[in-house]
Amino acid sequence: MRISAIVQFALTYAGVVLAEPEIDLLRYYDFGANDEFRDIYAAANGEFAVCGVRGSESGILARMDTEGEIIWLIETWDFMPRSIIEADNGDFIIAGGIEQVAAVMRVSADGGEVLWVETYGETVFNAVIELKSGEFVCCGRTTNVSGRIAAIDANGEIIWNRFYAPLGNIYQDFYALRETDEGVIAVGRAAAGAWIIRCNFEGEQIWNRILNAEVSRHFYSIVSGPNGYALGGIREDRWPWEGYRWAYTSLTGISADGDIQFDEVYPEQVLPGHRNYGVARISDGFVAVGWEIPDIFRGQFLRASHPIAHRTSPNGELVWRKDFHQIVGQVGMGNVTSNKLTSVITLPNNVIVACGSMVSNEEENGDDAIIVRLEPDILGPVVFHKEPEDSLLKVLPGETIDFLVRARNQQGEEMSYQWTYRDTVRSQDTSCTIRFDERGTFPVVCRVTAGEWSVEVVWAVEVTDLFISSFTPDTLDFTIQRANDIAFGIEVVYEGAWENLVMNWELADLAANRREEVGFGLEHVQRFDRTGGYALKAKVFDPNVDPIPADSVQWAIQVRGVIRAFEPNLPEISLEPRQE
Repeated sequence: MRISAIVQFALTYAGVVLAEPEIDLLRYYDFGANDEFRDIYAAANGEFAVCGVRGSESGILARMDTEGEIIWLIETWDFMPRSIIEADNGDFIIAGGIEQVAAVMRVSADGGEVLWVETYGETVFNAVIELKSGEFVCCGRTTNVSGRIAAIDANGEIIWNRFYAPLGNIYQDFYALRETDEGVIAVGRAAAGAWIIRCNFEGEQIWNRILNAEVSRHFYSIVSGPNGYALGGIREDRWPWEGYRWAYTSLTGISADGDIQFDEVYPEQVLPGHRNYGVARISDGFVAVGWEIPDIFRGQFLRASHPIAHRTSPNGELVWRKDFHQIVGQVGMGNVTSNKLTSVITLPNNVIVACGSMVSNEEENGDDAIIVRLEPDILGPVVFHKEPEDSLLKVLPGETIDFLVRARNQQGEEMSYQWTYRDTVRSQDTSCTIRFDERGTFPVVCRVTAGEWSVEVVWAVEVTDLFISSFTPDTLDFTIQRANDIAFGIEVVYEGAWENLVMNWELADLAANRREEVGFGLEHVQRFDRTGGYALKAKVFDPNVDPIPADSVQWAIQVRGVIRAFEPNLPEISLEPRQE
């Protein structure tokens, strides 16, 4: 279909007006050392739980209300927590390590009692999840340079414990995992790049993927999405001087089978090897948090790190970016990685809550743990139905089309509709009827507005005397086996003299760089005997009219063969030197 550049832009323009949310709550927690919250979990009743560290010798567990007030607090000597979740009965399961030994702790719901602490050999657990069946699965690494996934029961007893080292005796680590329909997916890093593995509920590997970059890349978090999973991490690169390395934040979407759906890189710069980017799902996309170092040159850090937050679409496209540099400026510089966000959750109504650390208000106290809550992430109205469903339409002159849009308001404000066609407002209702008389391609736009936020629905309507209304196969790009007959067909709409129409079929052999006419009429059967790439085009036009009305449709076909036998096929072959 031929569309003008303006209409094509309108079709790809999302039309959603968004602004980064302001800080609604910022709380500092000083436990008397360099304090940091490492993970946050949305608990029942809108409350949340956090785990972190107090210096390098003890851990912190806390449950907080919706305003960040501590309900209960536990200091865990020697046990250094990294991940916290809430079990079905309200207890909390915390994964981490005791010195160089992986460990898991269970704490009662009211925070009054540590129910048990179990250790599982070297080295550390980075994350824990609860399966629908009630068991818990942890991931991390071991001293024998393998990635590790282990399942435990409600009492901390090992159910299964497996080690994975796809690249042999090279350092590997898992940082996060999620349950799937058939088991779990774990993500992390290996020497050759970011690492993704999928195993069943007994820990048996189904597949693993290594994603390479110029230097390396790591995945540090994973969250379920509408079509699979989103993975947060970093990609490392080299500085153009003296061989220094640099890293950039990234968000990658994968299917349940590990196929890449999107792979986005953002401009934030961090130090290689540092954990960065916690990810949570939010309405119509994802929110990710981490930190960046704004200025660095020849190893001299000119400014302290900044906490950051990203809001993306479901495809990883950046919607807004929140830089907390104004907070860093208020409290001072700190160490190069003092100021950061490490984990994020989303609450109802698109409320974002993150945890991390910030240089202390009191300089002598080092870093403080922090909780940050943002104002609700407000989206424009959500369109859940439109008619016609197709955004690209062809009609004859004089034809009338009924358009309809139905949207859902997310803020409780009154919505308004405005329909425009050819720069003229045609309706301010949920529907609009337009008669198309003038030939050409024109946009029909419905703009739905609620307060300051709006979304546009756009149709590109081509008004023409002749067009192909449908075709078979309705897939324009497909692969077939060699020696197959494929039936093709078109349906044509024309208000002129049908007896003057010319309809022919043209086949292009891309490998041989040859094009030839192979048929006429509304239907055609094409046989594909040779492997390779082909393009079959159906054209229809009336040569007796000036200007000539015409339309066409083209299929791209890949023809592949089958290996039926191979030679030599003897069980043993003996060759003399220099023989082939």
